[in-house]
Amino acid sequence: MKKKYRELADLLPEFVFECDMKGNITFLNQMGFEISGYSSTDFESGLHILNLIDSEDHQLFLSSLQMIRDGKTISGKEYSGLTKDGDIFPLVIYAAPIRTGTDIIGFRGFAIDISERKKFETSLQKLANIVENTSTGIVTGTGDVVDYVNTAYSSMHGTEPEWFIGRSPFSSVSGYPDKQFIPFLEKALHSGHTTFELDHVRQDGSIFPAFHNLTILSGRTKVNAFWSLNVQDITGQRTAWKAVVESGALRESARQLRDVISRLPDATFVVDKDGWVIFWNHAMEILTGIPDSDIIGRGKYEYAIPFYGEKRPMLLNAVLNKETAVMEFFPDVSRVGDSLFIEESFPRMGKGGKHFSSMAGPLYDSKGQIIGAIQSMRDITPRIMAERALIRTNEKLNLLSSITRHDIRNRVSVILGLVPLLGKPDDDLETKKIISIINDAARLIQDQIEFSRVYQDLGIHSPEWKDVGTLVQRVSEIGIPEKVRIVNELYGLIIYADPLLERVFFNLIDNALRHGGEFLSLIRFSYYHDGDFVCILCEDDGIGIPDDLKETVFERGYGSNTGLGLFLVREILSITGITIHETGEGGKGARFEIRVGYGGYTEDKN
Repeated sequence: MKKKYRELADLLPEFVFECDMKGNITFLNQMGFEISGYSSTDFESGLHILNLIDSEDHQLFLSSLQMIRDGKTISGKEYSGLTKDGDIFPLVIYAAPIRTGTDIIGFRGFAIDISERKKFETSLQKLANIVENTSTGIVTGTGDVVDYVNTAYSSMHGTEPEWFIGRSPFSSVSGYPDKQFIPFLEKALHSGHTTFELDHVRQDGSIFPAFHNLTILSGRTKVNAFWSLNVQDITGQRTAWKAVVESGALRESARQLRDVISRLPDATFVVDKDGWVIFWNHAMEILTGIPDSDIIGRGKYEYAIPFYGEKRPMLLNAVLNKETAVMEFFPDVSRVGDSLFIEESFPRMGKGGKHFSSMAGPLYDSKGQIIGAIQSMRDITPRIMAERALIRTNEKLNLLSSITRHDIRNRVSVILGLVPLLGKPDDDLETKKIISIINDAARLIQDQIEFSRVYQDLGIHSPEWKDVGTLVQRVSEIGIPEKVRIVNELYGLIIYADPLLERVFFNLIDNALRHGGEFLSLIRFSYYHDGDFVCILCEDDGIGIPDDLKETVFERGYGSNTGLGLFLVREILSITGITIHETGEGGKGARFEIRVGYGGYTEDKN
């Protein structure tokens, strides 16, 4: 039996060990030798468990060892591991006492090298720091509710980020609540994004102008749209433009304009109505490496060469010349009044290219005649790189998850194949119990691996319109006991949700079958209207859910199976703003109520 156990341990992908109560290692599997760098000769000479722990964590581990002496287990504690060569790596250890009768004679367990996980955590933290520390204000939310603001946004308002959470994104806009966010959101839903200017109010009551770039990330209605709002304080640009408008003529106020524009932090230049450069500020000199003395007075699109590598129109030329030929250079441009806005990539600039957010508008004389145009360019390369890095990291995480899942599934298959070989008819009850525990644990791991495969794409793909009646029919065709009847009254109801919506109804049925009790005979799906909402009901005639557990059942880890079924149900629905609650009466059956907001559903009476 002991030989089979050790042969089985050598097949495991984790570091498995056994020690006496003094910490002397009495068994180390093959993976343990590979990770630690020690050989069988070292083992025969005598190895102590502290040889595998960095000295700075010795006291911590000895404290855990006392837990073993007290009959307790070590459950997932993290230590700094140490190889024979002196390399330090992060390690998570699980261990339990070894008993002979009532005496504790040692402990056994396994350890997991979490170096790769730590690297990914560090990478994700770096990306979060980029977003948090960018100079552009960033706000995200769903519908008319904010769920995140970065430090730059809260700082420009002089308040804490928490103040904005749960409020309207226009709660700090001058004129709120008369000025509402929804009309701008609807415009963005039409084209994918929109830009606009509004004044904001700081906590001290002062007002500043801001440029907004609203982008839809997912969702198709004003209720479930998940969006990102970039906000830039344009006090400097507004000051410059005001000076231009109030001047009698552009050339007559050149000295004043030069002083204002030269102080702008964004790269800015001005051309007259014929397209000749008359201002080129200091930020533009730094960006292009061209001093103003070499560019002022030049035209014929020469100022485009540092950006595009050729003579061609820039955004301010589209302000002066609205002909189709010029506008074709800017297919993604947006317009607010007389001003144009665009985000562009310039692969020829810098190392690896740069990305800019540009604003251009006309300049008028005192008679309202256009006498020129101005263009400001803000470097948004860090933001674009952060967004791309987030996408790449997500792809790598999915790849790593897939590889890891495949490897674990193969190892579990080995265990399940070997477990039947361990048992013998004359085995004592304790041995049979141990074999049963190993078999059950391996099958649970197998189930959880399959579970992670199903849900790895949660929130990755765009939501879709789904006929919920069809989905319920599909998931109720297989695996339903004969004594349980499924009543489906959802045909024709179509809702907008994550592609994993089918798993919602699968999990609700599975939850009823697992926990409804032996007298469960009916699971009924129906819906009704409640004002602007449609409410989908999943009811059964089982034992129900006690009042004190109605929210607990949706928490991660609750339950006797994977502990993720109802937790994932709520997560899948929340992606498009759908909510779910348990509203049944304990002892009289469970009743799950799914509420879909206006715009998130439609009905096909045919």
